[in-house]
Amino acid sequence: MNLTDDETICQLAFSEQWHYALDIASPSDDATYMSQKTLWNTRKTVTDNGLDSIIFNQTTDTLARVFTVDISKQRPRSVHIKSNMRSLGRIRIFAVTIRKFLVNLKRHHMGF
Repeated sequence: MNLTDDETICQLAFSEQWHYALDIASPSDDATYMSQKTLWNTRKTVTDNGLDSIIFNQTTDTLARVFTVDISKQRPRSVHIKSNMRSLGRIRIFAVTIRKFLVNLKRHHMGF
């Protein structure tokens, strides 16, 4: 979505799609509000501690396992995709992944 930090915080606060995607069940301010400082600190902590790679790898492994994807057939140059995705930012990667998932879900389950 290529959002600024202010736009990201606004989406987190008001977007039902984001609430659903992030499994936020409560519409309370406590559950949906994040200050800019918290966003910055979280981003810095994640990147400084190399957690972005861990989160990405765990998410990828979980999705591969859930959808029974044989990663042994992965092309060796697919690592390049990871480095490009890393420049998108966590929220953008998440949004792109969800959008692609929903498009594929709709394509494979047209009758529902």
